[in-house]
Amino acid sequence: MLLIVVKIQNKSSQLWDSSTDVIFGNNKIYIDTLKSDGLYDNLCLKAPITLKNFIGNERIMLNQHHHQDLKKIFQKNSIPVWERESFVLFYAKNELLLAYSDNNKVYIFTIKINIYLSDLIHYNLHI
Repeated sequence: MLLIVVKIQNKSSQLWDSSTDVIFGNNKIYIDTLKSDGLYDNLCLKAPITLKNFIGNERIMLNQHHHQDLKKIFQKNSIPVWERESFVLFYAKNELLLAYSDNNKVYIFTIKINIYLSDLIHYNLHI
């Protein structure tokens, strides 16, 4: 018996105007969820948003002077490689604003959307 495995490639990026719910790859991003999590208003200020898949070489601005590899943040927080692929990355003007996974209720923010590191404590993330 021959078994053939086909991996379906998702779109690598998609422009989102933040006015409606959006499907990106296997993820459905609901505006109501973003609102209830306190993310929507800050993202709207940065619209249009480009949604991208996690690749592994992304860097996110943690404060006014320091960037960190997103991969290292995932590692420090014990997020397995196979779960990282479910994260949707929100960009504005080629700058990473948010790594979002509704499946895991994990969000990694940048200072650029006015959510500071002290807020990450709420999400049990270690930077």
